[in-house]
Amino acid sequence: NNDIKYIITTSTLLQGVNIPAVKIFLFSNKCGRKNSYLSSSSFKNLIGRTCRFSEIFSPHNKDFNLLQPEIYIVKTTFFNSRTNIEDYISKVANMTKETKDDIKNEMLKEKNTEKYEKEIEYLENMERGTISKQTINICRTVIGKLCFENNVRDFEIIKNEETLNDNYTEYVISHNILISNEKDLLSAIFEIFLKNIETDKSQGENFVRLKDVKARNFYQMLLEWKINNYPYNRMIKHFLEYWKRKISNKDFIVYVGLTWGEVKRDPNDRHNLYINLQHKDDSDLVNLAIVKIKEEQDFIENHIIKYLEILHDLELIDNRFYEKVKYGSNDIRIITMLKNGFSADLANILIGSIYEKYITFNFETETLHIDKDIIHCLEENNVNDLFIFELKFHIKA
Repeated sequence: NNDIKYIITTSTLLQGVNIPAVKIFLFSNKCGRKNSYLSSSSFKNLIGRTCRFSEIFSPHNKDFNLLQPEIYIVKTTFFNSRTNIEDYISKVANMTKETKDDIKNEMLKEKNTEKYEKEIEYLENMERGTISKQTINICRTVIGKLCFENNVRDFEIIKNEETLNDNYTEYVISHNILISNEKDLLSAIFEIFLKNIETDKSQGENFVRLKDVKARNFYQMLLEWKINNYPYNRMIKHFLEYWKRKISNKDFIVYVGLTWGEVKRDPNDRHNLYINLQHKDDSDLVNLAIVKIKEEQDFIENHIIKYLEILHDLELIDNRFYEKVKYGSNDIRIITMLKNGFSADLANILIGSIYEKYITFNFETETLHIDKDIIHCLEENNVNDLFIFELKFHIKA
């Protein structure tokens, strides 16, 4: 789009985002939550985001001056006032100096740290025979193995395995019907994975909230929204109504997570994970609702869905309910599209009868073929350009 001349980015650009940029204006030499200085390798990574080879050698370009991208370091108020720009450039841009990266991946470090040992334990329990080392703790139960396979990190699996298995056995004995609703799902997660389980303080701080029946009721509501595919504006509206009810009941403290937290619920809490609704106006609540929905959707996907998978593998969940929670639908066409990387919104558009003649499903192999003529049909029906753009990635030339 030739109308876009400038893009303002955060340090996310360092994660490998490619854009057709030919110049960079660097207003700060720091990045991330810790506000640390850009290292030599990060600086080179950053300037490598400009003038990508696909742009330089594009048939429409033919400008080899792009082999020398323009990088401007602008000393703004975002820089430390004592920073010497010339010294900084000599440190990070000098190609004759050997670059030594700070290795943060524990698996690449020579020293076998506690974290390294833990990762090795996960690898071996996920796939037996991966590690030749003989002293690794191996789980002995089906539920323990499923926890490893689903990368559960909220508690130490081996340490709690016996309690987990006891909880699972007790649950099976006391419940003779399959889980088929949100309330029973959250109750099962509590009874099996939280009752008498010692959670990991560094990883399970969010998960442990499900011990509280109020928290389970809250996530029951969120799962209902997920299953019914509520649009974003409707979820925001419901959040505001939910918070207004809490305010009227003089229940002011609400969990929002580490990023947005301002107060502690309990003096013994390690972090500020809550806000006080009493001190927020309507504008604040709308903004918080937006970020809160994203945080909670992430929690559901990164935590609750793991336990949903385990319970499904243990044959404790009704399959139709499992599909509704995981995929938001029981429609095999939508599920097949989601498994092939389609977004839920695009999948819901394509199952309309107007487009079905362009799509061929093979449900046995969970694959599909889309006729390229569907693009013209979508354009005629004024479907959002973003959906058309997404669909083009799924159409084989």
